Amino acid sequence: MSPLVAGVTRSVVEGGSSAGTADPETPAPTAPAATPPSLPAAGDQPAPVVTASPSGGNDEEVPVTPQQQDAAADVAHRFAELWLAGALVPDRHRWASTMTELVDRSLLPFLEATPASAIPRTAVDSVVPRLVAPTYGAVRVTFADGTGMDLEMSATGSAWRVAQYLPTAKQ
Repeated sequence: MSPLVAGVTRSVVEGGSSAGTADPETPAPTAPAATPPSLPAAGDQPAPVVTASPSGGNDEEVPVTPQQQDAAADVAHRFAELWLAGALVPDRHRWASTMTELVDRSLLPFLEATPASAIPRTAVDSVVPRLVAPTYGAVRVTFADGTGMDLEMSATGSAWRVAQYLPTAKQ
């Protein structure tokens, strides 16, 4: 039942005198709702503090090796080259499927939806990895035309994948 219908019904049942209004379609003001029983009432005990233990080891202090930087950079370079090829490939599904080994599966619909006209016709100029831990970090890819992309990278074992990508404009 809509609020308007509820208000009209209440006005009719109460004889049209709710809140002293002459308009029978104006709903009467209602008292504030009581606090749901699952929530403590105001003034009760303070809210509990929720604490959680880490689900795994903290690897922020673990040094990143040159081999890990190189592996992430290689995957980023291959992804960037295949992404740039999308400017020339008319079949978006087939083009996106060439990157399944390089990207997180959740990115495939976004790749397929990227129009060819949104991809510059250029080449990869440089790839600079900035890993913050042995299993994740970022890679900045610069294209020959001055544009580029920032990639969020993650690794499972020794396999690196692009978890997110963001094309960037000329700087």
